[in-house]
Formats: sequence, C-alpha cells, structure tokens
Amino acid sequence: MKKALLAGVILVSSIGASRADDDPEKLIGEMLKTVEDLGTHLKKVTDKDSAEVALPKVKELTKQFTGLKAKSDKLKLDPDTESRLLKQYEKKLFDAGEKVGQELRRLRQVDPAREVVAEVEKFVALLGNTAKEKKK
Repeated sequence: MKKALLAGVILVSSIGASRADDDPEKLIGEMLKTVEDLGTHLKKVTDKDSAEVALPKVKELTKQFTGLKAKSDKLKLDPDTESRLLKQYEKKLFDAGEKVGQELRRLRQVDPAREVVAEVEKFVALLGNTAKEKKK
C-alpha cells in the first residue's frame, strides 16, 4: 500500500461537512485523532500478549471511525471550506496515515498479530470505501 494513498483516503473520508449543527473541523479532528490513536496502539504490538491487549482497542477504534464516517457521509462542504481544511489538516492526516501504514506492514510480519492485522485491514477498507463513495 502506498503511504500517500492511505493519507489521501483519510483526507477524502474526512472532508464532508456543513449543516448548522455540524462542525466539519471538529469532525475532521475526531477522525484524525482516531487514526492517530490507531497508530499508537499498533506500535505497542510486538508479541502475542501485546496483540491480545491491543485487539479490543483496535476494534473500538474501528467502530468509532465507522460512526465518524457515517457522519461525514451526510455532510457537504463549500469549496472554500474544503480548501481551507485541506491546507490545515493535510500534513497531519498524511503523517497519521503513514504511521498506520508502516505499523500495518510491520505487523504483517508478526505472526501472533494476525487478528490485529485483520481488524486494521477492516479499518483501511473502510477508508477505501469512503474514497470510492466520495468520487461518485
């Protein structure tokens, strides 16, 4: 997986918003934090015990991101707001996506981490589905 692709998908999935009661900046911030948290938890996985500890949190983060994605799917941005958010969050989103991608590649080599890898791949697939939906 190319690191730029993951970061780009995160960015596309994060951009969505604007009804009076929705804050696109807050939503993108929550999505960014979820991806950053995922990277942090993945980094801790080194063996079977740490994989077992990380798995529930990884599942929780996947569920959390699913909810955030559902919110972003309902929102629409004007071009100026989208451009501003792109400029503001692009580097952070890229860095978070790159971190998850690096950890995923590492974990594919850690045999006891299979369940964690499977859950992270669900997370990444969710990002990919978001990108495809936004292109329509």
